[in-house]
Amino acid sequence: MSSTGEFMLVGKGLKKYIGPGGDVVIPESVTGIENYAFAGYKNLDSVTIPNSVKWIEKLAFGKSAQVDMSKTRILIDDFSLLPPSLRPNAVVGFAVNGGGKDSTGFEAYSKYAKTNAAKLVDTAMAEPILLAMMCREHLITPKNVELYIEAAQKTGNTEVIAMMLDYQANVISAKQKEQVEKQKEKEQDTIIDRMAARSGKDGIEGLNIAVTGKLETFVNRDGLKAFITEKGGRLVSSLTSRVDYLIMNDPESDSIKAKTAQELGIEIIDERNFNLLSGRAFILVGTELVQYYGPGGDVVIPDGVTDLYACFQGCTDITSVAIPDSVTNIGDYAFWGCTSLIRVSIPKNVTSIGYGAFAKCPNLTIYTSAGSYAEKYVKKKKIPFVAE
Repeated sequence: MSSTGEFMLVGKGLKKYIGPGGDVVIPESVTGIENYAFAGYKNLDSVTIPNSVKWIEKLAFGKSAQVDMSKTRILIDDFSLLPPSLRPNAVVGFAVNGGGKDSTGFEAYSKYAKTNAAKLVDTAMAEPILLAMMCREHLITPKNVELYIEAAQKTGNTEVIAMMLDYQANVISAKQKEQVEKQKEKEQDTIIDRMAARSGKDGIEGLNIAVTGKLETFVNRDGLKAFITEKGGRLVSSLTSRVDYLIMNDPESDSIKAKTAQELGIEIIDERNFNLLSGRAFILVGTELVQYYGPGGDVVIPDGVTDLYACFQGCTDITSVAIPDSVTNIGDYAFWGCTSLIRVSIPKNVTSIGYGAFAKCPNLTIYTSAGSYAEKYVKKKKIPFVAE
């Protein structure tokens, strides 16, 4: 690993940003950005990503709670490189930089903004320059105009309100307004019926679930099907009015399934929210724990896990973690930024603890065996500990 000023590099990959924040410009020598490279920074204003970068891992900025993504602007020409969680911020950056039809990447940015207009409403209200671009390029479809007008009126910003009223008057015909109102009534009735059917359910028990696109935390669809069945649900292959959820990780997908789900009023959720809904707390790849999605509090890692990666990074709602004897390796940033964490029990079988594994855990005390590798580690890092 090498260090170049504000950036820690592994080869040409950006491993960790260690600078002061503000407006960050990644060097053109960098070709990729690894998971958690910017995790924990709440004082980033913008991050400019050069054309030399060819890949960005989906957790490059950690979880949304770790970085104040409501203000951080991502500046990048190749929109397709960005994981879904960073795309709203990139659209803002594109608009602020004067994004228009002659700008690099306009087609991708405009498609995303139009497809996700309903999800971008709060962002557009907070960033009038983005709203202006969406109005100028007619990216707000008729069915979303009322949503935007209502949001504009709540801001009390006369410029924003006037912008939306002008847009409504100039773009939306009377016939289109009538069609939108009818569609809204139909969708609302469908959603209310489906919510009533789901009320009182325990997790996903008794629910019909469909999936489209690639999976991220399940090895394949057979694994997803087995999990849903175990939890008392049913994985279905086609969309009907009886389907409760459609799992879809790509928010800008214009697939037939996505459009059909919207027409039927089926709730679309990504895989992360599905894991939360179904109570799937631990994501394993073989015997490696790669992500925790549980409710927090006192966590007991399942026996049989051998390696912990950045699975708890930024989890500010966990208070204690019991690590089983089967674990031998605690990887880089495993518990980084767990500010509420007060106790971790490390077994004597652990023989490796990675970089920053317990950094920024101000309230932590580690419990481990006397003479163990973990005891030597915590003494070196000056972490409070109790030898059991």
